[in-house]
Amino acid sequence: MPPSAQLPPIQMMVTLLAIRLDFIRSLIFQICEPVRKLPKCRYFRDITWVLTTKNDTLVNQVVNCICPKDSVAYMIKRQAFTESDDSVGFRYSFACSPPTRVLCQRKEPCRLFSVKRRSSFTEVNTSVLCHCPRGFECPSHHTDSTVIPGKFYDLLTRTFSGYCV
Repeated sequence: MPPSAQLPPIQMMVTLLAIRLDFIRSLIFQICEPVRKLPKCRYFRDITWVLTTKNDTLVNQVVNCICPKDSVAYMIKRQAFTESDDSVGFRYSFACSPPTRVLCQRKEPCRLFSVKRRSSFTEVNTSVLCHCPRGFECPSHHTDSTVIPGKFYDLLTRTFSGYCV
């Protein structure tokens, strides 16, 4: 029986203004219910969550199950729909894939940081590229001493590379 049939989905309304679709993948959402009550998703089969947008604004998130530890959520479906007021929206469905344990090679960055300065805060996006070998650790913040600054892409955006130490 799929986990979504075991437990009703938890619905949560999120009203965020002017959120761009490009950033949905890197956002961290807070779930109001305890995560322990959610079933674990099966790889490739269960839809872990669904995001609904309308006019580039996130309007709804439904969480059905949680991905197993160290797995990666990926977009499985993008579905367009039209509301009665002729506005167009999209429904994004995500599923879990098994963890990939690619070990970092010598002198290869384990994590990339993209830092953009905004007027009132600094936006930091991270991408894990590989996993450090046993006994080594990948930096978790772009201000760590082992992180090397990269190049500027415009006046406000800069990249940083983190290496296993």
